[in-house]
Amino acid sequence: MITHYSKPHLIRTPKGGHHLVVDGKPFLVLGGELQNSSFSSVSYMEPLWHKLRDDGINTCLVGVYWSTIEPQEGVFDWKELDELLLAARRHDMRLILLWFGSWKNGMSTYVPAWIKRDHKRFERASIPGDNGYTQIVEVLSTFSQTNIEADVKAFSEFMAHLRAFDESHGTVLMVQVENEVGLLGGSRDVSSRAQKVYQGSVSAELISTIVTHLDSFHPHLRKFLASRKLSHQSRGSWADIFGTSSHADEVFMAYHYAIYVNRVASAGKATYDLPMFTNAWLSSIYKDDRIRIPVMAGGGEDPGTWPSGGPNLEVLDIWKRFAPSLDFLSPDIYLHHYEQVLEAWALDQPLLIPEQRRDGPGLRRMWEAFGTFGALTASPFGVDSLEGPGRDALREHFGLLQQLESYILQAQAAPGSSFGFYFDEPGPNESVNDNVKTVTLGSWELTIKRAFVPGRLEPAYGIVFPLSGDKFLLAGAGYQIAFKSTDTSSIFTGLIHFDEKRVTNARAGTLGTVRRFNGDEIVGGKCVVMPSMKPDAESFPIAIFIPAGTRIAEVELYHLREE
Repeated sequence: MITHYSKPHLIRTPKGGHHLVVDGKPFLVLGGELQNSSFSSVSYMEPLWHKLRDDGINTCLVGVYWSTIEPQEGVFDWKELDELLLAARRHDMRLILLWFGSWKNGMSTYVPAWIKRDHKRFERASIPGDNGYTQIVEVLSTFSQTNIEADVKAFSEFMAHLRAFDESHGTVLMVQVENEVGLLGGSRDVSSRAQKVYQGSVSAELISTIVTHLDSFHPHLRKFLASRKLSHQSRGSWADIFGTSSHADEVFMAYHYAIYVNRVASAGKATYDLPMFTNAWLSSIYKDDRIRIPVMAGGGEDPGTWPSGGPNLEVLDIWKRFAPSLDFLSPDIYLHHYEQVLEAWALDQPLLIPEQRRDGPGLRRMWEAFGTFGALTASPFGVDSLEGPGRDALREHFGLLQQLESYILQAQAAPGSSFGFYFDEPGPNESVNDNVKTVTLGSWELTIKRAFVPGRLEPAYGIVFPLSGDKFLLAGAGYQIAFKSTDTSSIFTGLIHFDEKRVTNARAGTLGTVRRFNGDEIVGGKCVVMPSMKPDAESFPIAIFIPAGTRIAEVELYHLREE
């Protein structure tokens, strides 16, 4: 049971990483996001807590619904939320609460009924409709001060209650403000109030910020804004300054969404200063065209097919500068090239992935997020509804990550000091010599391949952690590594030992030796093998291909110099 507390907060490490500090110590968030409606019911959640803990999850990302906590204007109901927080404490589960306020996935379906029924007071966004008419949509307009004030009031009350109920316990670690904001169905809100703003003068502060910081912006946004040839003296309407393209519309929407969300976050922080962030439904940048799904749940080709104005890469730099009350901005990654997204989003801010795939490809990618990029967490979505082989896979990955707590926290503190990687299902003609990964850690060059087996090659995942001297800790399954000294005078690299390890204390990172590998397990000294859980070797007459054991090993290297 959670009984002790110091307020969760973020710190930047001397080597450019970030930690979430809980109870005075860096905390490894092994997070999973639950289905949208799971956290609406104490009885529904009751059988899930043990299941999630057994899966290796220590933090649940769960929705908190404006419609539930303020069913009547100015009347707040905390009963269900309080009971859910108490249940989380009893099961030693931390929480990251997701404020489903004005917007969730671009829509306003979680606002209270008294707001939904009064569109005159709580104005809606409009998008271009058929025959030249505009069409009202179920999206609160970001240009309505009444909408902002209502969300600010509700969120402030929520954070005040959270402080009163949870400050001495620290069950709640962070709060996500809104969810995947932005306008769907059109690149720009064309309601009457939005049109007045669009036809008015662009903020001098926005123009000055763009001119001052343009060189540091993401290349996509930088290219577009550079084409406008702005100066500190530029003045005019939004069309005058940015043109009339869909990208110009997205800049317009991003600026106003950022201001809105910042006001909500700022009001909440003034009441209870927990770390806060907002997540993004990603745009088409870095989209992986190999991934095909029958419905559009992410990506898109133009603003409006993804939520226009949300904090995606096209406009992320605008969000960073006009939503300063947010501690960071986060990508939801389903359909995109994982490494490219991580690299872009980890720039100058903490990296946290609140939503990603829960299947094999998604779970394998977590190792890159933790190992290479020092992510605070990488959270598969829908973990509470996994059963059968999918749940077994979740346990396989989270169980090992849980044991590696100390080493992952060290990787968080110094992004790039370790190396996380994965290999997906192999293609029909793929060999171990395809998709080879090469990385230099310290004074050693590592060549990482899938583990060779005589039958079908397997997916793989892992992290290589440098230890003291010429030692490395290896974690994961399904791969092999050959080492080479980077010393230009070196003529030979060899292995001193390769030991399978077990973790005896995850927090301290202490290890015990299970067995010493040699012979077949090091391919005659050429490389070290971290085998798959079930290597396909039944057709081979000599039983030299062992299955994975603890999936943790230590290797010590040496090299010889030319005399």
